[in-house]
Amino acid sequence: MNLRDVEGKSWSGGITKELYRDREDYNIRISCARIDPGESVFSDFTGYQRVLKVLEGKVLITRGEELIELSPEKTFVFEGDEHIKSKNDLEVLDFNVIYKPEKTEVEVRELTDRGMIDFRGKTLILSKKDGITIEIDGVIKTLKRYDFIMTDSNEIKTSGDLIAVGFKER
Repeated sequence: MNLRDVEGKSWSGGITKELYRDREDYNIRISCARIDPGESVFSDFTGYQRVLKVLEGKVLITRGEELIELSPEKTFVFEGDEHIKSKNDLEVLDFNVIYKPEKTEVEVRELTDRGMIDFRGKTLILSKKDGITIEIDGVIKTLKRYDFIMTDSNEIKTSGDLIAVGFKER
């Protein structure tokens, strides 16, 4: 499935598209969000850990007195109850993993070349470019930019620029 095909929900700073949620009162949620130009305040997710990656654009994050410029090369990890503000001049597309660390074990990897993914549990893979190939249980698939796949396989071969999120219940 492609990110562009996912229905979005409005929030104060833009639109969020949920790619995966384990259940209604989730222990893990994986999504992408469009952050509109301007300033916004991140939602409170007390009890959750958050991982944020910028896919397109740049955003300036304020955490207390700390200023952090996020671009596609950086990953930002923070607690869900932290008061985080963002400011950006142009639209930004980001990738989010929100999870309860006492309930779910999570690993987020960014791969840029050939490699193996051997997570134990479930894996969500998001392609960052066109023409990314992945092999799952001997089946080769070619992904377009922002295609994503969910699998339970623990032996995945990849080539190209992608984000992989491995997770399992504790």
